[in-house]
Formats: sequence, structure tokens, C-alpha cells
Amino acid sequence: MKRSDYSRRIYTFFVLLSLTAVLISAESRFVKPYLLLETWRKTDGLPANFVQSILQTTDGLLWLICGNTLVRYDGKNFDVFTPDQRLIEGNLFISFSQDEQGRIIIQTTKGVFVFHRDKKSFDIVQDVHTLPQNSFME
Repeated sequence: MKRSDYSRRIYTFFVLLSLTAVLISAESRFVKPYLLLETWRKTDGLPANFVQSILQTTDGLLWLICGNTLVRYDGKNFDVFTPDQRLIEGNLFISFSQDEQGRIIIQTTKGVFVFHRDKKSFDIVQDVHTLPQNSFME
């Protein structure tokens, strides 16, 4: 191979490498991240540094169970419901779900409750058979 062919190939290689770097750089400036990861701790308003269960409702809110605390997160604020507030009976939250009507159904050690958004209150469900069949309680 002649020296001029070798030089031309080296030159072509570096030109292609430079163009590739420019294209990758340009593309990365226009690509928007599609995944946002946030971490919440007690210092952010979460009542504990662990979450036992998570539910995202149809209105976009996140509901969290942190041991004996139920938390509603709207993207900015944490609304914390504890047994000490006497809004809901039971000293431990077991599970929750959302039914077809959009109601939040919560199971505690003392029964099953429905959350009323307008009043920010809970009512005990006297007969769990009145709940939808695909609820977590059978």
C-alpha cells in the first residue's frame, strides 16, 4: 500500500469519527428524558423512609402505605393519615385499591374503609359484599 493511500484512509477515518461524534452530540441535545426518578425521604415529608405499598389512582395521585401511616401525594405535598388522627380505625394499614367508581378502599386491622375526597374523611364499610367483585377483598 502506498503512503498516500494510507494517509487518505487515516484522514477518512478521522473525518468519519468526527462526524459521528458531532451527530451523537447533536442528537443528545434534542432527546428528552422519558423517565423521571424521584426519591422521597422523611426530610421531604414522607412519614418513614420505607414504603410498603403504592397505588396510583385514575386522577394521578399516589397513595402510599408506610407501616401504620397512609399517605396521599399530589406531586407536591404529602397528606398523612395516621391512627392518631382518629380519621380511620386500625393501627396498621394492610392494603388498598381503587374501584370502578374511583373510590379509594382501604383495609386496616379494624376493617374496610372508603375515602371521601371532598371531606378528606373515611367511612367504614359495614358490608364488604357491597364492594365491587374485583376489589382486593373477596
